[in-house]
Amino acid sequence: VNAYFSVGSTIVLLLAALKRTGTTRIELSAYEPHVMNMIDVLRDAGADIALRYHHTIIISPKELSKHLSGAVVGDYIVSGTLAVIGALTAKDFIDIRDARVEDLSAFLISIEKMGVKFEKKDNDTLRVYRSKKLKAANIQTNIYPGFPTDLQSPTAILMSQADGVSKIHEILFEGRLNWLVELETMRGHIALMNPHEAMIFGKTPLRGAKVSSWDLRSGAAMLIAGMIASGTTELDNVSHIERGYENFVERLQGIGAKISKKD
Repeated sequence: VNAYFSVGSTIVLLLAALKRTGTTRIELSAYEPHVMNMIDVLRDAGADIALRYHHTIIISPKELSKHLSGAVVGDYIVSGTLAVIGALTAKDFIDIRDARVEDLSAFLISIEKMGVKFEKKDNDTLRVYRSKKLKAANIQTNIYPGFPTDLQSPTAILMSQADGVSKIHEILFEGRLNWLVELETMRGHIALMNPHEAMIFGKTPLRGAKVSSWDLRSGAAMLIAGMIASGTTELDNVSHIERGYENFVERLQGIGAKISKKD
């Protein structure tokens, strides 16, 4: 079977394969940290799972010896989103604990080129400093360990505050850049070149407006845009954001963000 590099599909197929009597090969598997975390838990319970360099997972039939147990790793996409928030809004810096720094390598390399300063501290803590002068950059999303498609949207907000013309090449999902029209509503200067590429012109002062969350990641991006925009921003469809960012508003309020929720 093929998973087409989808984290959700890979995990579902992996779990389904455990009940099959024969050997199962999952090709085009996602190797994101979430998947590796699941495989570690299953192996600890006795599952026979082999990995191949060409993104193939092989599951051989074997009865699990015990109940599943294990720790769930931190979400590196949340950490990356918080890093953008720190770079754009922190008074001096923010510390992100359990940041999964090693999983963020491609993202950190890209934002460092833009002028974001950060330090890797002990105990997997990432300290991100306020960046007052950013420069344009080009990014291309890719499967892990490449630049995460799920950090494309927050990075676009960072690009809107960088000097020069930045370019995003989204190779994994067609039309996933269409949410940028919401940024345009806030006076962001963007150009959708085709279903996979967009240019962002900066530095652009954003203005508060009534905007919408198109999906989980673009919703988080528009929340960041509202945090740095002049005036008040009203963001709807926030259920998208809450699906992937636990207590996000409350956590941001805890570091001084002026955000309130309406029923």
